[in-house]
Amino acid sequence: MKQILLLICITCSLTALGQAAGDTVYKPVVYPKGFEAQIDLVYTKRGDWDGKLDLYFSKTSSSPLPLVINIHGGGWNHGVKEGQGGFNSYFKAGFA
Repeated sequence: MKQILLLICITCSLTALGQAAGDTVYKPVVYPKGFEAQIDLVYTKRGDWDGKLDLYFSKTSSSPLPLVINIHGGGWNHGVKEGQGGFNSYFKAGFA
C-alpha cells in the first residue's frame, strides 16, 4: 500500500514539470493581405494591470465591418491572447 501511495505522489509531482515555460514564444496571427493589425490596444485599466486587445481589420473597407470578439478563456489570470489563432477564415469572410 505504501508503495502505491509513493508511486501516486511521485506521479502527481511530475505533473509540475509539464507546466508551460515562462519564455514561451507564440506564432504571430496570420492575416490576409489588405488587413491591418493594431496590437496591444488598452481597453481597460485595473490598478497596475492593463487589459489589452489586438484588432485586425481590412484597410480597404469603406463601410463598418462585423466584429469577432475572442476571449481566450484564461479568466484574466492565466494564458495570453498571443496564444490564440485560427481566425483567418473570419478575416477572409470580411470580419474584423
